[in-house]
Parts: sequence; structure tokens; C-alpha cells
Amino acid sequence: MRYLPPHTKLDGTSPKEQSPPPWATASRPVLPPDAPTAGYLCGGGGIFSAGFFQAGIRSIWNIDHDPSDPKLSHAIADIYEQNFGHPVIRQTLQEVVGSNKLTDLQSPDILVLTQPCKHLSRSNPKAKETSSDISTAEAAVTALETFLSPVFVVENVPEYQHSTSWSTIKSALTKLGYN
Repeated sequence: MRYLPPHTKLDGTSPKEQSPPPWATASRPVLPPDAPTAGYLCGGGGIFSAGFFQAGIRSIWNIDHDPSDPKLSHAIADIYEQNFGHPVIRQTLQEVVGSNKLTDLQSPDILVLTQPCKHLSRSNPKAKETSSDISTAEAAVTALETFLSPVFVVENVPEYQHSTSWSTIKSALTKLGYN
């Protein structure tokens, strides 16, 4: 593989090819088999997975699919699989829950929800929670109840804390004894 410096032309030519920077070719650490594990609900391209990996936490599965843009969703899943070495379950969280496939997955030490934020983000001039956001949160509650992982992480935009989706999840967390 060759590294193309910034300002490379679309045809791949550049005034001068360079070696890749050291960070681009650094070998990855190998995590021990007993490393803590994380499972991702709507894990996307793996930004959380990358950070957790550097902290010694092994990704074991990722459920992610955006039916509104299947081509992009597929490309993101391909990159995730290349980077983390396991397949992405290319279905929505609602589909996985509806088909009872959660029980086929290994229970993670850390369950991570990185629910899409595009409907609630301040950067969206038409920001409004959708029925899809709420059904994703309801499916996440089913995952919480299924796995009862010792740690549950939710990542989203600040506006999420005022949503029905967060209220649904927060109620479930309280009911299940999380704090």
C-alpha cells in the first residue's frame, strides 16, 4: 500500500510520493484472550471501538445498519470489519431484537449504545426526535435486559438528554439497578 500525501490528484499522481507517517503503520497491540469485552449497539465505523481497543478492551460484535443510506452503511461496515477483525451484524438494532438474535451473541462486559444523533443534533436545522430514534432506544432496552452487562455506555449529543429515547433508557437503567 502506498501513502498519498495531501493534495494528491484524483488519478493518484502527486508531485512526490512519501512514506506513510509512523502512526499510520504502527503495529497494533495484541489483546489477551481475557481482556474485557465490549459489544456495540449502532457502533458505526468504530470510533468507540478504537478508543476502547487502545485501553485494552476487545470489541466482540457490532450491530449497525442505516436503511436510509445502505451503500454508505455497507462501506462503513466494511471498514469496521477490516479494522476490528469481526463481522458487523448488518441489520438495524430493531431487526436484530425482533428476530431474537441477541441471545446468539456473547454477553459483553461493556455494552455501548452510540445511537445516531442526526435527528437531535443542533447542526440539523430540522432537529426533531423520530419514531426510529424511539424504537432504537426501546431495542437498546431489550439489549440491556438481555445482557445485563456490568457497564453500559451511552454516547450522543447534549440534546439527547431531553428526548423520549433517553427517558426510555434512563427508566430501564433505574429499573435494572444501574447507577
